[in-house]
Formats: sequence, C-alpha cells, structure tokens
Amino acid sequence: MPSALALPRRSHPVARVLAAGLETLAATEQGRLVLWLPVFLGTSVLVYFGLRAEPPSWAGAALALPASLAAWLARGWARAALVPVAAVALGFALAQSATLRALPRETLPYRAVVLTGRVAGVEILPEGRRVTVAAARLDDGTALRRRVRVRLR
Repeated sequence: MPSALALPRRSHPVARVLAAGLETLAATEQGRLVLWLPVFLGTSVLVYFGLRAEPPSWAGAALALPASLAAWLARGWARAALVPVAAVALGFALAQSATLRALPRETLPYRAVVLTGRVAGVEILPEGRRVTVAAARLDDGTALRRRVRVRLR
C-alpha cells in the first residue's frame, strides 16, 4: 500500500525517517486527535489576549471563515493540517467576539466622592481594610453595574 506521505526516491534520509515517524504517530493517535482541538482553541485565545493592540473587528472572521471552509473542503492530509489552523482561527475569532460583546467598564473618579451602597464584604489587609460595595452610587448618581472595592487606611 502506498504511503500517504510519499516522498521522492532521492529524498534525504532524514526526511524519510521523519515521514515514517509522522505516519506512525498519526496511526497511533488517530482516535485521539480531536482532543487537541481545545489546546489549539486555548492557544489562540492566549495569543489574542497577549496582543499589544486591538486588531480590527473584522480580523477574527477574516481568519476563521476561510480557514474553516478550507478545512471542511480538504481531504486526507490536507484536512489533518487545516483543522488545527481552523481551530486556532476560530479561537481567535471567539476571543475577539467575547471582547467586542463585553460591556465597557465604568471609569471611577480619582477624586473624593460620596459613595453609597450595600456593603458586600470587608477584607482585613496589612495596611488597612478593603470594603466591597454592591449597588454603589457615586455622588447620588445612577447605580453602577459592578461592585466597587474601596481601600480604607
């Protein structure tokens, strides 16, 4: 039976050994290759959140759609190579989508304000206390959508 990684007869011996090793690895791991998909998804999410600047909003879809389509249409070894690429692109797009859907954080003032709300917790720290306030209002404004932590000295 011909090899799936058929190499020319005059190929380098190291290339032949690597091809044989890849074939053996693929044959032994065939039923478990799907378990690598979360690794590829998670890796791309880490890459996305490690970027120094926000990419354009269309970048995730521009990566994920062609990669997924190519993986869907490919056959044989091409599919085996393109599915991880599609998983990485999809993870990037999912991370970007989650970021774009997230509510912006309210900016808190860096000046003295009157803070009212319900005390949700008190933590004792070496240099004072930290109070967590739920349903906080700043200077009789509208209630914030998140909890506010205030450090008291």
